[in-house]
Amino acid sequence: MSEERLKCAMDFLVNIVGLPLTDLVKRPYLIAYSVETRMIPRYRVMEALKSMHVQAPRKRRASSVQFFTLPEKRFLETYVYSNAESSTLLLDIYHGRKESWKGDH
Repeated sequence: MSEERLKCAMDFLVNIVGLPLTDLVKRPYLIAYSVETRMIPRYRVMEALKSMHVQAPRKRRASSVQFFTLPEKRFLETYVYSNAESSTLLLDIYHGRKESWKGDH
């Protein structure tokens, strides 16, 4: 992993997501995930769900760490497809076709 990629991942997780540095130290594997193809799309979905006041069922609620570590299929099933009213919008946000939720769905 390049120094630039390492800095980018750390900056995103600590400064954008708000993950405490101590959590990152405990879970160094997080910096191995691609910021562009994994972390940013999932973060956009997480922020959209918060802004829509939508939560997964209690047993499915996840921390930021779990949000990034779930396998792709399980992430989509749990957080995108399980929200029937918003699944198309969330999928667009996930794929970057729509930047954010602005109440226009």
